[in-house]
Amino acid sequence: MKQSSLPLLYRILLISFTIMAVSVIIWSWNDIKKDRVKDLQYTSSVIKRYYELSFNQWRNTLLNLGQRLATVEGDSIKIKRARILKESIKNYDELLAFGYASPEGKILAFSSSEMGDSLPDLMASENSRRSFLKVKNADRISIGEVYYFPSVKDWILPLRVPIRNESGELLAVNTTALQYERIIRDLGSFGFNNKYKIHLINNEFNVSQVYFPLARARYDEVLQRPVDFYRDEIDATVNEMKYQEVINELEDLDMLMVSVPLSGLNHTLNIMVDKSIVWDEFRPILLSAISLYVLFVLAAFALFNYINRKQDTFNAMLVSREANLKAIFESTNSIIGLFDVDKKLVEFNQAFSYYAKITDGITLRRGLNVFDKMNNKEMAAAFQGFQDRALAGGKFSETVDYATENGNIHFLLSYNPIYQNDRITGISMFVEDITELKTYQEKLEKQTENLENTVQSRTSELQEKNVQLEVTLRELEEAQERLVQSEKMASLGILAAGIGHEINNPLNFIKNGAAALLLKLKEREIILDEFNPFFQIIETGVSRANNIVKSLSHFSREVKSMEELCDINAVLDNCLTILYGTYKDKISITKNLDSDIPKVFGNEGKLHQVFLNLLSNAEQAIVEQGEIVITTKYDENRLIVTIADNGCGISPSNLSKISDPFFTTKSPGEGTGLGLYIAYNIIEEHNGEIRVKSKLSEGTIFIVELKINK
Repeated sequence: MKQSSLPLLYRILLISFTIMAVSVIIWSWNDIKKDRVKDLQYTSSVIKRYYELSFNQWRNTLLNLGQRLATVEGDSIKIKRARILKESIKNYDELLAFGYASPEGKILAFSSSEMGDSLPDLMASENSRRSFLKVKNADRISIGEVYYFPSVKDWILPLRVPIRNESGELLAVNTTALQYERIIRDLGSFGFNNKYKIHLINNEFNVSQVYFPLARARYDEVLQRPVDFYRDEIDATVNEMKYQEVINELEDLDMLMVSVPLSGLNHTLNIMVDKSIVWDEFRPILLSAISLYVLFVLAAFALFNYINRKQDTFNAMLVSREANLKAIFESTNSIIGLFDVDKKLVEFNQAFSYYAKITDGITLRRGLNVFDKMNNKEMAAAFQGFQDRALAGGKFSETVDYATENGNIHFLLSYNPIYQNDRITGISMFVEDITELKTYQEKLEKQTENLENTVQSRTSELQEKNVQLEVTLRELEEAQERLVQSEKMASLGILAAGIGHEINNPLNFIKNGAAALLLKLKEREIILDEFNPFFQIIETGVSRANNIVKSLSHFSREVKSMEELCDINAVLDNCLTILYGTYKDKISITKNLDSDIPKVFGNEGKLHQVFLNLLSNAEQAIVEQGEIVITTKYDENRLIVTIADNGCGISPSNLSKISDPFFTTKSPGEGTGLGLYIAYNIIEEHNGEIRVKSKLSEGTIFIVELKINK
C-alpha cells in the first residue's frame, strides 16, 4: 500500500464509522421513544377503562336509586325517601352522600339530613348551579365542575343523573359526589412511575378535574382552571401509534402525551410522561456508543500509525526478500523462465537449463530466443504462440506432450504476463513435468468412474431419508405449538377454578346472613313488606353470582378426556352467564335452541372455551346496541351451532386470516390473536369444522358443525 494513500483511507473510515455511530444513536433514541409511547397507549387504555367502568357503575347506581325514589307513594314520602337514601349510602364508601332533587333544583331528600333540617337549593349555589343546568339536558350522566367543599375539607366532583318518565319528561335529578382524596388514592394504587402524569379534562366546562400526581398544596392552581397550560404541541406518529410532544407549563416539563376520549362521557384523558425518563433509558446506550466510537478512533489511529512505521521498514526488506526469492527460484525441479516483450530470455533456473540441454541440446543464456533454436519446429511454433497469448494479457495453463528419444514427456505449462505500472513488460513461464502424475491420473479416472456409480446409488437413498425427516420435523413442530397452547389454557382454567372456589365462601356468608336476619325480624313480629325488596335484591345478587361460579366451574374443568358427554345447549347457557356483565346494557340475546339435539362426545372444558371466544368476539363487534342470535339444530348426524351478530363485520382481506395465530385487528394490549386460532384447533380435535360469513357494517355469522357418532 502506498504511504500517501493511508491518511485518505483513515479519513474515509473515520467518516463512515461516525455516520454509522450517529445512525445507531438516532435509531436507539427513536426505539426507546417508541417503547415509551406504546406504554403510554397501554396505560391510557387501562385508565380509560377504569374511568368508563367506574362512571358507568355510579350512573347505574344513581339511576336505579332515583327511579326507586320516584316510585315512593303514600304518606311521609320525605321520610321514606330519606330512609332509602341513608341505607343506600352505607354501601358506597367512595361517595359522600345521595341527594334527590326536583327539576327546579330543590333538594327533596338527602342521605345526611335529619327530619328538621332545611334542605338546600342547588340553583342557589354558584358551585352547583351550572352543572345542575347541564344535567337537565343530559341523556345519561352529567359530571359537574370540581369545587372545594368546606364540610369535608376537600375538593369534590359532583355526579348527577336525570330521572325521566317513559315520554322523556324530567321527573327529578339524583345526585352525589366523589371525594377528590378517594380519586387520588385509587390512581395511586396503580403504581405508576412518578414521571407519568394523568390529566382528566371536563370538555363541557373546559376545566381540569383531575391532575395526578401533584402536591396537595397546588390543587388550587389546577382544579377548575381552564385547560391552557400546554404549548408547542406537535402531533407525531410512531408505528401507527399517535402521540403528541408538548411543553407542560404547569410543571415546566417537556413531555410525550397520548390523549383519548372517554366513551359516553364528555371528558378527555391525557396520559403524559416526562421526556427525562426517555433520556434516563437512552443515557447508558449513548455513553456506550460514545465509548465504542472513541475506542474505534484510537484503535484506528494506532493501527495506521503502526502501518506507517512498518511501511518504512518494508522497502529495506525488499533486497533481502529478492535474495530469498532467488533461492526459492532455484530450489524447485520445475522449469521457470522469464522473457521480455521480444520473447528473449531474461532469467531462468537450473531446471530450465537441464531440460533444454537434454531435449534439444541448447545451452541457455540471457538474451537468447530459446524457441528459435528448437529442433521440433511444430512444437517451437506452439511455444511461441503461448508467448503471444501471454503478451496480449492472457493468463492460462496448457498441457503438452513433448517427444524425445526416450518417449513422450508430459508438461504442464503456466503463462502469466508481467505488469509494471499497468503495462506488460514481459511474461513468466512455469513448466512442470507431470509424466508420472499423468500415469496415475489415468488409473484414478477409472477408479473414480466406479466410485461415482456407488455415490449416486447412496445419494438416492439419502434423499429419500431426508424427505422422511422433513415430514417428521413438521409434525413435531405442529405438535409442539398445540402443546404450548394447551398448557396456556390449562393454566387459565386452574385460575378460573380457584376464583370460583374463593367466591363461593363469601356468597354463602351473605346468603346465610340474610336468612338469619329475616328470621330475627319475623321473631320480633316486624312487618316485612318494606324490607322484602332488600332481601329480594340480596337473593337475586347471590343467585346471579352462584350462576357465574357454576359457569366458571364448567369453563375451568381440567379433564383431558375426549369421551365426556357434552350438552351443547348447557355449554352455550354457561358462556352467556359468564359474559352477562359485558353485554347486558347493549345487546339482546335471541336463543333458538333445539331441546332435542343429542349430546356429543368431547371435552366439555374445551368446548366452553370455543363458544366463550365466539360469543365474546360477537359482543366486541357490536359497538353500541345490537343483537346476537344463537341457534342449535341436528341434521343428518351433524350438530350445527350458529352464532350471528349484527356488528361491524370483517373485511374480505382479513376474513382468510382470522384463524392464523397472533393475527388480530385489536389495539395493542386488547388482544393476542390466539382466540380463534385455538378455537379452530379445538373443533378440529372434535372432528368438526368452523365456517364464517361476514360483511362489513352488516355483521358476522360463525357456523360450528360437530359430527355425531351414533
